[in-house]
Amino acid sequence: MHEALYHAIVYQNPAAMWVLDRSARIFDANTAFANLVGYSLAEIVGRPFAQLLPQSHRRQAWRQFALLARRQEPRTNASLVMVHRFGHEVRIGFKAIPVQHQGRFLGAVLEARELAEAEQDRNWSRRSDRLEVISQLAAGVAHEIRNPLTTLKGFAQFLMDQPQATPRFLAVLQEEVAEIERVVNNFVELANPHWSHFVRVDVSSLIEDVVGLMEPQGLLQNVWMDVGLVGKSLVVPGAPAYLKRVFTNIVENAIQAMPNGGLLHIRAKRETRQGQQKVVIFFTDEGKGMSQDRLAKLGEPSYKLDERGTGLGLLIGQHIVQRHNGELHVRSQVGWGTEVQLILPYAGEPAGLLQ
Repeated sequence: MHEALYHAIVYQNPAAMWVLDRSARIFDANTAFANLVGYSLAEIVGRPFAQLLPQSHRRQAWRQFALLARRQEPRTNASLVMVHRFGHEVRIGFKAIPVQHQGRFLGAVLEARELAEAEQDRNWSRRSDRLEVISQLAAGVAHEIRNPLTTLKGFAQFLMDQPQATPRFLAVLQEEVAEIERVVNNFVELANPHWSHFVRVDVSSLIEDVVGLMEPQGLLQNVWMDVGLVGKSLVVPGAPAYLKRVFTNIVENAIQAMPNGGLLHIRAKRETRQGQQKVVIFFTDEGKGMSQDRLAKLGEPSYKLDERGTGLGLLIGQHIVQRHNGELHVRSQVGWGTEVQLILPYAGEPAGLLQ
């Protein structure tokens, strides 16, 4: 009877519930709680609860738990911040009920809900971010399309005046139209709301695919690629086609930055950063490098890692990495080359939330 009642209260409750033992380890939890933090139940049970909190919040949370154990009185209308599997913060309101037997503290049962205010703030933040990205992308698209459109306009006027030259210039017109089509397709794909269905992505395999794709282009400029992959499990949650686009864009920029040849070093490894496992990828070229002024303007629509073209590719890359809860950093020095660093969340062992 008691077991059935416990099962109904915890597992069938639509609210997020979890049980902590006296050492603040997660003794049990329901699916709603697992979904709240983005892990499977198997990954949660037995884990110290503090691991689901930001590093800066852990000491205060432990003090509150110790206070609950000492007073053994229910706590209501409390709030805390947890860290989702994919790195973003989840702000919740919760109540905690101490569990005791014959005066001895055994642990606590907690019930939580995501705070509506925090959810609203996050939605507004997302909308604001989205508008900013759309504004930047629109500027990038306009900048990148303007050149081929100018060419088309000029050739159209020329062909009206010189109709006998038409066949000779058709190839040029087709190339410019194809360039416009490429830019528009990139923009449309990026706006697709369905692309962010994440699966487990093997970064090692992805790098090998990109190197195989770009190596012939590199060899034409006497650019060689040196790949070093540290560790067997370099898996991230992501959209493989879009991550491949980011990697390809970075490699292409690096090749273009070394017109006289050189080495492109590609390294990938797992690191612990701020208490969380990450997969870090480094792309380091031996190009001419960039001044600090150019470095500060990277990501603006009219800038990219090489001198040719615009910054739309890099802008899209930054947006894709951000959508993966990752970071993109560029370091460069004139005469020494450029290093692009990608930091992505580690997917961990296979779990039900990722295919």
